[in-house]
Formats: sequence, C-alpha cells, structure tokens
Amino acid sequence: MNENPYHDIAATSIYPKLARATLYKLHSNLLEMLGKALDRSKQNNLLVVGPGAEVLPFSEELSWVYENLNGGNLILLDYNKEIIKKAQDYLYGKEFHSPLFKYVRQDGRVIDPRQAKRTIFFEARDVRERLPYKDGSLSAVDMTLSIHHATTYRQDIKKIFDDVHRVLSTGGVLHLGEGNVDMKHSEVKIRKLCRYLMAGGEDAVHITDRRAAVNGYLREFQLNKVFLEKEWNVSCKDPLPESDQRYGCMLAVDDKGMVEITGLKNPTKSAELLQLNGYKQMFATGNGIILPLIDCSIQYDFEGMIKPVLEYYDSIQKVGLSNLEPDDIVRAEFLKKLEKERSDALRGIVEYYSPPSMVKECLKESNFEIEETRCTAPHGPFVNILARKTA
Repeated sequence: MNENPYHDIAATSIYPKLARATLYKLHSNLLEMLGKALDRSKQNNLLVVGPGAEVLPFSEELSWVYENLNGGNLILLDYNKEIIKKAQDYLYGKEFHSPLFKYVRQDGRVIDPRQAKRTIFFEARDVRERLPYKDGSLSAVDMTLSIHHATTYRQDIKKIFDDVHRVLSTGGVLHLGEGNVDMKHSEVKIRKLCRYLMAGGEDAVHITDRRAAVNGYLREFQLNKVFLEKEWNVSCKDPLPESDQRYGCMLAVDDKGMVEITGLKNPTKSAELLQLNGYKQMFATGNGIILPLIDCSIQYDFEGMIKPVLEYYDSIQKVGLSNLEPDDIVRAEFLKKLEKERSDALRGIVEYYSPPSMVKECLKESNFEIEETRCTAPHGPFVNILARKTA
C-alpha cells in the first residue's frame, strides 16, 4: 500500500506487536478501570471504537470479556473496513466463535444491543457520524487512541462526547486512552493568524481547513458520506460568528499543513505585520500569502507545538525500544513509523491529540463525571481517563 498523509498504521501487520511494546500499561489500566466500573450483576454491552486488527487488549483476555459482559455484547466500530475484516478473522481464530459469541456485521442501521446476547457486532463507520445505537443502550464505551485523528477542533471533540453520552445508559462509563500531550495548538494558531490579518485591515476571515477531510486513503473506507473540510468565519465582531457563509479574505489550510491566504485588501501591509511578529517562512503570491501553519522559527509555535511533540515522541520511543529486542526486525520499522508520526505532528497534520485537561473539560460539558485518571508513568506518554454518565 502506498504511503500518503492518511496512511493508517493500525491496519499494518506490525501494529499489534508495536502496540504490545508501547501500550501494555495503557491496556492494563483500561481493563482494570473498566472492570471496576462495570456492574457484573447485569448484562453489559461494550462498544470499542478503533479496536485495531487484533482487538487488543480484549482478545487476549477472554475471561475478562466473558465475566464483565455477563452475557452482553461486544461492539467493534472502526472507519476502516480493512481493520474490521481483520478483526473478525482474528477473533474467529482466537475462538471467539465459540457458542458464547456469534457474529453480526452491521450495515449502518440503528440497533439496540439490549435485544441481543453474546454477540459481537462489527461496524465500519466514522465516529464523527451519529453512532448507530439506541439511546441508553450501552453500558460502556472504550475509545483508546481512536479519536486523535478525528478532528483538530475542540468543539468537535465535545460533539463526539455528546453522542457517546446519548447512547450510554445512566451510570454507563466512557474510557479514553489518550496521548499525554497537547496537539491542539493549531486551532489557537489559526485564530492568532486571523487576528494579525484583521489588525492589518481585514474585516473578517473565512477559514477552510482541509486537514481532517476524508479523502484519498480514507475515502475508500467511508460508508455513508465524505467528511468535507472544516469551514468557519472569524470577524472583528464579538462574539465571533461561525457559519458556512463566505465573507472576508480566505485562509485555507491544506492537508500538508501549509496555509494560503488570498483576497487580502492590502497584502503588503499584512505581510509586513506578519514579519514583525516573527513570520519568516512566507512568500507573497499576488494578492495573497503562503506560509506553514506551524513554523519552528517562531517561539510561540516552538513552545506550543514543537517542544511538546518532540518530548512526546521521545518518550514513546524510549518505551518501545525498551520492550523490543535489539535484533527484532520490527525495531527498525517501529522507528520509521514513529518518525513519520512525529513529522506529521510537527507540521500540525494527521495527529491531533487533545491534552488531558481539555478532554476532561469537554467531558464535564457533556454531562460526564470524571471518575478516575491515570498516567502510564509520571509524565509518561499516555493517560487513562474514566468518566461516568450520572444523569
């Protein structure tokens, strides 16, 4: 499969081994926290978003699954049909096909898992779409390293949590396994660029962000619709209006992390103002400007994005290499894949981890109560968050 900006490492054959080397503590916390939170006196229905081809760690803990679901159902959802197919084949080989479980492939129709028993549901669907489950029909949802590709914007994370809240029963729990890092700097950076442009005489800026659009590699796995670029407006008015209506100059972010600004009233003045604020990697194009969204030469970007990203991937590399044998052929591939992710993150593309503080703020706004938070190590690369729907 050819490399491209949206290449999904979770679909590769080496991913399960890399996951075992780097995510073992995250997975251990997941099982312990979920097991403690579930009421095993009743049937439990568990939705796993982004299960991976080997459905780790659940496929390695059959007794945990049987005991904690108590006759309930395991529901696996991933945007990638290839991963869903591999997960089905893998679980079949792991004897999940015993009389304790039967398989059902979903087709996008809304279902009520409470009407089934000991069933594994497989659904190829993007988590940004409305979840195809009845209100209050799930006991637990696990999102371990699954939503950091979904969106660059805080409001979209909140929207996903709102939908999870809808499908959970009262007392149901949401587990999140996240990177312990802030990669949401780009949203703040776009707004900062808009303020500079308006200080240069623009009345408003229309933003088009194509980084999270589903195209190329991802499009072939999308069942129901293609997610187009994010569009919104910023103006001198307060509060800032956001709509699909185009007005003002145009600021477009492409899927390589480059920004093109067009339709400026006074491009020379805008360019001078940006230069005064430390922008060096930029050039004029008629009535516009092109520059990188994340600029390593700007202290604001270095402190807000470059430094935390470098520290984050250094910590993952340390954990991974400590658990891979020196002669392991996967070791070189691990370093290659890690460098690709690091490079993407440094440009503000593909990797959009939300800091734990933002995740918890959004959960509270979606009417969840934070029950427990665990870092995989002091200042470690990953964090487990468990939240409960109380009403």
